[in-house]
Amino acid sequence: MKRRSTLFGIVGAAVIGIASTPAAADSFPEKEITLIVNYGAGGGTDLSARVLAKAAEQALGQPIRVVNKTGGSGTVGPTNISASKADGYTIGVASFSPMAVSPHLTPVAYTLDSFDFILGYARYRSGISVAKESKYQDIEEFLAAARAGEEITYAATDTLSKVFIKNLEEALGAKFKPVSYKSGQESVTATISGVVDFNLEGPTNVVPQVKTGNLRLLASVSSVPWFEMPEVKTLKDAGVDLFVESYAGLAAPVGVPADRLKILENAFAAAVNDAEVQKTMRGLGMEPAYFSGDAYRTLLEDGHERMATDLVKIGLKQ
Repeated sequence: MKRRSTLFGIVGAAVIGIASTPAAADSFPEKEITLIVNYGAGGGTDLSARVLAKAAEQALGQPIRVVNKTGGSGTVGPTNISASKADGYTIGVASFSPMAVSPHLTPVAYTLDSFDFILGYARYRSGISVAKESKYQDIEEFLAAARAGEEITYAATDTLSKVFIKNLEEALGAKFKPVSYKSGQESVTATISGVVDFNLEGPTNVVPQVKTGNLRLLASVSSVPWFEMPEVKTLKDAGVDLFVESYAGLAAPVGVPADRLKILENAFAAAVNDAEVQKTMRGLGMEPAYFSGDAYRTLLEDGHERMATDLVKIGLKQ
């Protein structure tokens, strides 16, 4: 079976610095850095960015001020980043949807080439979970039922979950029925109550319900098992070579000098490896995972290219 992957990424911060002499570059940074977050305070993206910034301050020797720029389904933040001065003192988070999905659906003032990427720092995961009363005891039973043409409903909370389901339908020769919900919490509640057969939520919403016995995780649909439940198979382990996951990273407006980008990459890479940072990220349902700036750009470019095709499949793009 041909391998399919859908990458969701939250991009982010980088810094742009104009240095006329080696001495100027060596002294970077000399003042406070601003880190723009494109979602509201208190959410997973915001909290992970704040803990990462706090740890990076130690290496940079300067404070990092986190500023939330919300709106436009997450596109306001990247717009502000791309329009900032390329001096290394404004960086920000830009998530996968605003970078790889929104440009296909609505006019935005940036492209991937509007940014220099510092690194990727985390992976978001999701899985197929069912209610404890579900007749599907394991992923093999679930897949067999889907292939046999049983009507199976799922909680659809966003565009990317619908894209993944469409690819899963193609891989299995099956058809799933979506029921729309506004949040992961709502979709989990609907699964527990039996309104839908399964959901595609992440560890934050699912693990507590698994621990209380309300849900069963049938499979990770990420490229790796969940570290919270390593005994549960991935979809690939069950014979379906398909996965979906999202990433978080840091980016800056295009044009930052290489030496300043390197200073930023080293500082944030050290932060990613900090034990307390990793503990916090895991608590937010994120898996710490380091990608170089170039590797992270590749993830986003791949996702952007796939979305051009996948959004047509689900009828959101002609």
